[in-house]
Amino acid sequence: MKSLIPIFLIGCIAGAPAWASAKTCSLAYYGIQHPAWPCEDSIAALEPCTEIKVAFLANSFGRETACLARLLADPRVTGVEAHLINERCSERPGGCGAYELMYGLPQSEFRDGLLARDPAILNRAGVFFTELAGEILPLIRPETVCWISPSLESNLSPDEFYPLAEIAYHQFFGRCHIVYNPLKNRGQEFQPFIYEVHGKSPRLQAPCITNLDGADIALDLANNRQEQRRQFYKNLISERQARRFVARYEQCGAAFLWTHEFNGRSKRFNDPRNRTNWPSREIFDRVVSLFP
Repeated sequence: MKSLIPIFLIGCIAGAPAWASAKTCSLAYYGIQHPAWPCEDSIAALEPCTEIKVAFLANSFGRETACLARLLADPRVTGVEAHLINERCSERPGGCGAYELMYGLPQSEFRDGLLARDPAILNRAGVFFTELAGEILPLIRPETVCWISPSLESNLSPDEFYPLAEIAYHQFFGRCHIVYNPLKNRGQEFQPFIYEVHGKSPRLQAPCITNLDGADIALDLANNRQEQRRQFYKNLISERQARRFVARYEQCGAAFLWTHEFNGRSKRFNDPRNRTNWPSREIFDRVVSLFP
């Protein structure tokens, strides 16, 4: 299995003026495929960045590719991560939408099927990954580092994950690095994958990716917007902590900043394709300002 996983590489800045002060912006634009994603604002806010890395959740928010294609065509984008399976949708109120791989598939059946290499489960994943690869790969410039996380915040053990990783690696034609993103930090020992853990302060060492996903930022916004956000989302960290997060994980391939608006979240959990609470230009600008 180790021979299947390519060596971890970090992309170089493409097209930035030689005199520019380097500013790497790593953003978890999870909802970028939603039809109502504020594309113009999300891209315009990146103007100060000399290097851009972006993560998104494929399929769950929609299958629109126009904004994603526009962003990935920018030569400043040196890394892109696609999470493929929204595994935890089965744990959410209302369950998984019919468009999700996990729709009607109990977690226990999924995990047991992967461990046993059940042809029905493997084929189901293979068809799903093939469709997504056909949409995503043509958008990625040859110079851009590609990371594929087969399952977002996964409950899969390493042994259960291996068959899924093999499928993803082959369906993406060996073009992308495979990322293991367990929900709980299982430790990186003996893992042939890039390791990713989310939250405020995960214990990580290179090669790694991290993401604030689930720990929102108490952004300094005008017109009492900060207090409104505080009342909605309780798991907040300060802007100062967010800056420290970026600095602490500089050894990782990316340290993505996230806000609940990047997922379109409102107070009540609802189907990702029905969400409306997308970031304002002020929110995009404020998050970008947190990168050194």
